[in-house]
Amino acid sequence: MPALGLPQAGYPSGGDKQALYFLQNNPSGASVIALELENGQAGNPIRTSTQGIGSGVMNLTSNEAVDVDTLNSQGAVAVGGDYLFAVNSGSNTLAMFKIDSSDPTHPQMMGQPIDSQGDFPVSVTYSDKLGTVCVVNGGARNNVACWKINNGQLCQNGDPRPLNLGYLNTPPVQNSGTVSQIQFSPDAQHLVVSVKGLMAAGTPGPVFIFPVLNDEIAQEPVRSTIADILMPFGFAFGSDSDRILLSDPTFGGSIVTIDPSTSMTSELQHTMSNLTAACWAAYSSTTKNGYLIDAGAPQMGEVDMTTGALLDVFQTDPAFVAAFDAIIDGSISYFLARAPSVGSFDVGQRSLVQNLDLANASGVDDRQWWSGLAMYPSK
Repeated sequence: MPALGLPQAGYPSGGDKQALYFLQNNPSGASVIALELENGQAGNPIRTSTQGIGSGVMNLTSNEAVDVDTLNSQGAVAVGGDYLFAVNSGSNTLAMFKIDSSDPTHPQMMGQPIDSQGDFPVSVTYSDKLGTVCVVNGGARNNVACWKINNGQLCQNGDPRPLNLGYLNTPPVQNSGTVSQIQFSPDAQHLVVSVKGLMAAGTPGPVFIFPVLNDEIAQEPVRSTIADILMPFGFAFGSDSDRILLSDPTFGGSIVTIDPSTSMTSELQHTMSNLTAACWAAYSSTTKNGYLIDAGAPQMGEVDMTTGALLDVFQTDPAFVAAFDAIIDGSISYFLARAPSVGSFDVGQRSLVQNLDLANASGVDDRQWWSGLAMYPSK
């Protein structure tokens, strides 16, 4: 059981029970791990099959999947309302579960996984306002596919929206312009997709912005690139639906504005000191700041989402080795550590909350296959 006690500053309390979820993107059988969560402490992993198989981005020098972050993405799982979604990258499907607020670690699959309408789905997002879930496929058939939820059923919402990234294979190869993330803006007026650039050629990666008009997602996106942002990876909205914190593992991150014509402009770029690879981004509604998460070192960069200023680059805990997919609730950042553990760290107090070792936990696969992180209730 998670450690119980009185809530502390920055620790959410009351209301529904809480849970964390991450995907096990295993080619031998994919699953979701749910963790009980209370007062910043996680525990009791429960495994639930996604009724599909995983896959992995291929290593540059071998015919094998990379040894960590096998989807090269942010958002492999998503929670919205009482729904949990997970991608099955090897079987090209999307799984949907219903979450019981009194027992959120045992999500129940609704029907069977649905065809993702493309190859190698890597990231998923849900808008409660639109009642719509969208997935981005990052393989040879790369596109965005969306469904409305009607009486618990997924009903296709328009034809798949092609991204026309002709260089991608199934599965794709590391550092070859892999697809990073898909996410609705908080006001559900934009659907945003980030894609990494081509490292060898020095070609900046595009960001696709699908306008949402009268609750309908456009079939055609606006494609934007910024010369100094080579590898758009994870991003996070703050309270403003027209600005994002966009990570780039080659230097740190940028505050990027989506203007009314849905093009993209960069306001400020920040280079993190001692950077290894800033791949993920998250936002705290308590501190009102955004955070860049380094995949190669136990450190985070803190960015003021209003002014765009880089406030700090701070260390977390050496036991994490580094941090990957992350989500912030209150001032508590949860993330998949590079070690086989799930970490939690108070970004307001700059203090360790927990390092939950899952190396020998029942039902938990090898660290290689962990991907994505989501929380119930959704944040």
